[in-house]
Amino acid sequence: MSSIPKSPKKVKKRKKKNLAKEKIKQEADRIASSEALYNDFIKRMTQWMLDNYGRAIDLFRRFDINGDGALSLEEFTCGMRDLDAPATLAELTVLAREIDRDNSGNIDYLEFANGLRYRLDFARLDL
Repeated sequence: MSSIPKSPKKVKKRKKKNLAKEKIKQEADRIASSEALYNDFIKRMTQWMLDNYGRAIDLFRRFDINGDGALSLEEFTCGMRDLDAPATLAELTVLAREIDRDNSGNIDYLEFANGLRYRLDFARLDL
């Protein structure tokens, strides 16, 4: 079997997409490693959550597009962006990594609810 060569346009598009993902990963690593940037982001997100959303299950169901009971990084970030969360894609990547406690690459409901609850409790102490 011979494989069909990919068009130069598709190869270029894939390289561009991979480069964008790498830049987001690098920015997420920078935010996660800077206490000031991280704390500013967490305070901003927590206040937004307190002001806008009370029930984690409602958010989770809204984000779980394919209904499999877990959120992929893409479902999580798209859901948060659709709700106009005050965060960059890199910041949402940091948050998703932190919520995904078992590092499976998916966020199940318990991780989601516990992650949000932790953030809200943290904010109430600090606000």
